[in-house]
Amino acid sequence: MPNVQHIGGHLCQPAKALPQKLEAMLETSYKKVVYVSFGTLMHGRKGVDENKRFMVALRGAVTNLPYFFMIAGFNMTSPPPNVVTLGWAPQNDLLAHSKVDAFFTHGGLNGLWQTICHGTPVVVMPLFADHFRNAHLAQERGIGEMIDFHTITTESLQSAFRRVVENDAYAARMRQLSKLYHHSLPMSPDETVSFWVNYTMLYADQQAPAYTELNFLQYWLIDVIACLLVIAAFFAWLTYVVLIASISISTRVIRRCCRRSIRNIITA
Repeated sequence: MPNVQHIGGHLCQPAKALPQKLEAMLETSYKKVVYVSFGTLMHGRKGVDENKRFMVALRGAVTNLPYFFMIAGFNMTSPPPNVVTLGWAPQNDLLAHSKVDAFFTHGGLNGLWQTICHGTPVVVMPLFADHFRNAHLAQERGIGEMIDFHTITTESLQSAFRRVVENDAYAARMRQLSKLYHHSLPMSPDETVSFWVNYTMLYADQQAPAYTELNFLQYWLIDVIACLLVIAAFFAWLTYVVLIASISISTRVIRRCCRRSIRNIITA
């Protein structure tokens, strides 16, 4: 629509100071840190925390890796020493922290925007809807790895974590993408909103879209529909005429052949 201005980037917010407890966890951790969150998809009858294969794979992966895992949104029974579970976490602020090396997520658009904003590479396990497209884009861009929820194993999850955390190429490409995003915005999202609100208030009478000047026939495309119907009717009539002509010619040919055959039989 010509009178609609799309404004993106509101999910990309400056990081705030972490709560003292979380900051202490990160500062005293000598290991690389992986933040894990699946949002509201973690719970419920079909939540990933109810999937035994996933939970076994996750526990096996985090137990055998020398990283510190911060898991938000669900509790892990008897977690290993390198795992802390959080009922809630300030995701935007955590992803912006310099000690967080990777984000394990389902690939929701909000979370991916935040990772791009702060330059944190990802391990994506898509579950439904746009998650699969987002996961494929992350893998194609080289900013993360994709894991299949239906075939996940301890080994495949470990391998994905190792590649993303220990290979600096993922973080480098994510930082480059983050820089490209920030430099592509001439104004901040808030400034853009303010500009277009003021602009609309000043020039609202000149912002009417072109369709407001169309008459009834043009607005509902009746002229186009009528034209298409006429064309369709013409081709239908032409097909009918050709079909009738073909049947008539075929009938005459068959009759002549039959008459000749009968004459030949009688004269014989």
